[in-house]
Amino acid sequence: MWGSNWVALLGAVPLIGSPFVQVEAAHTLRPQNASICDAGTKQYTGTVDVGVGKSLFFWFYESRNDPKNDPLILWMTGGPGGSSLLAAFTEWGPCLLTADSSSTYYNNHSWVNNANVVFLDQPAGAGFSNTTSEAALVGGLAPGSVDFNTFLNLFFTEVFPQYASNDFHIAGESYAGHYIPYYVTYIEKLKAKNSSAAFPGIIESIMLFDAAVDSFSALDTGFYDMLCEGPEGDIFNQTYCDSMANAVPEVERQAAVCRDTYNATYCLEAQGYSGDALEKGFNELVDLGIRNPYHLYRGCIQEPLCLPADAGNLTVYFNKPGIQAALGYSDYFYSPTNNTIVVGFIEGGDDTIPANREMTYILNQTAIDVLVVNGALDIAVNLPAQKRIYDEHIPWKNQAKFRTHSYVDWFYDKHIGNFTAPVRTKGGQTKNTEGLVFVTVDDAGHMAPADQKEAVESVVKLWIQGKIGELTV
Repeated sequence: MWGSNWVALLGAVPLIGSPFVQVEAAHTLRPQNASICDAGTKQYTGTVDVGVGKSLFFWFYESRNDPKNDPLILWMTGGPGGSSLLAAFTEWGPCLLTADSSSTYYNNHSWVNNANVVFLDQPAGAGFSNTTSEAALVGGLAPGSVDFNTFLNLFFTEVFPQYASNDFHIAGESYAGHYIPYYVTYIEKLKAKNSSAAFPGIIESIMLFDAAVDSFSALDTGFYDMLCEGPEGDIFNQTYCDSMANAVPEVERQAAVCRDTYNATYCLEAQGYSGDALEKGFNELVDLGIRNPYHLYRGCIQEPLCLPADAGNLTVYFNKPGIQAALGYSDYFYSPTNNTIVVGFIEGGDDTIPANREMTYILNQTAIDVLVVNGALDIAVNLPAQKRIYDEHIPWKNQAKFRTHSYVDWFYDKHIGNFTAPVRTKGGQTKNTEGLVFVTVDDAGHMAPADQKEAVESVVKLWIQGKIGELTV
């Protein structure tokens, strides 16, 4: 979710917990209730065996509205190696952790208001997804793609076949900007070959939230925009900003080489150069706790993810014996991040190469629509660089139209208090062409669905209902 530029923030975590007793079945399924998550709807947890020694954990919530007919959204948190329970319990799930991590409370602005939702811990080894040996850990996008395809096949045939015909959307955050394009491209290419192994369902859209699609060096160019020319332009003195400006052309050249070659060595070199030239000064402030890589105006209180003080602590909550017992685990060490997976992706080169080609394939060769949502105050996956990437570095059939369109304000109905009418409120800016919609979110950082719950919920609702054009009305 956070990219290798921030690996030092993650810290080492145990490799493998102690999974619950192994069974022969291809999947497990457990109903849950309000004692573990005050969701206001039916909910289930379970696992799907996707290979030898690999079992992926999921948490499924029925829509609060019309489960039989509402769409289904599958969510993946990034990392690589991040648990999707981070989004479920601190961002936009139907229940959120209390500040003291003792319980949960009902979230009025969860996406389950209008959709069935499954949060998936992947790749194998992330969160509650079990691995029986170090060899079973997934350290790359290729094996992750195979496991994801296997999961979908089993989930929609053996676990919840009644949802196989519902509209299906795949969403994710940060490094999911790599997961989703690679996994979806893998599936769609299998379909193009008429492979019997391909997930046969129709993917209506992908939704990318503060998602790193291009190389990290390409994203680094936005550090200059935000820290030297943006509202916080006084963070560094003019001399330092001039040195950053002088480095940008070389950073862009190396990012282009990375993008053109997909060569892991070139991409790693580009990332190293841009990190030294554009990130170093800000990183020093992050190390001191003064700044936050995920939000322009916050310090870092809860390391390593710099969550707000009131977000609750997933490690505390999900390592409680009673909670683990309800999920079917015993003496398992749960962590929202797995640094060993990060290292595996780095060593295999998949952490540094981009996903631009895969995005081009999706936009040109499939009928899958793409929604991009980005917090305006995100640093790690910053808005200035993201705008350049989608305007210039993902070639596709409607690129010229998209690039020449202007951003316009979008609005949502904000509820203030319980007894007053909602106020039509500016949520950010947007532009779109057929196939691609880009939405910026005001006053939101890397976890935009958490920072602006009601605003982002309104975007998602209109998107899955095919009414995204109403954002600007």
